[in-house]
Amino acid sequence: MDVAQRLETPRGFVRLSREEPGLRAVWPGAHFDAEDILAGLIAEGTDRSSDDLAVRSVWKGA
Repeated sequence: MDVAQRLETPRGFVRLSREEPGLRAVWPGAHFDAEDILAGLIAEGTDRSSDDLAVRSVWKGA
């Protein structure tokens, strides 16, 4: 399975989160819960601290 195939499910979920009222209601909480985990993964791959503003900005899509 290539990268594009692996990303298709998350992309579909993100698309649905914009259109489905139930997902829209829980999306902010899920985003908040995942922030520290994803920032840690980004930090690990970039040899930076997970508290680094650049790492947090990447995760938040800035």
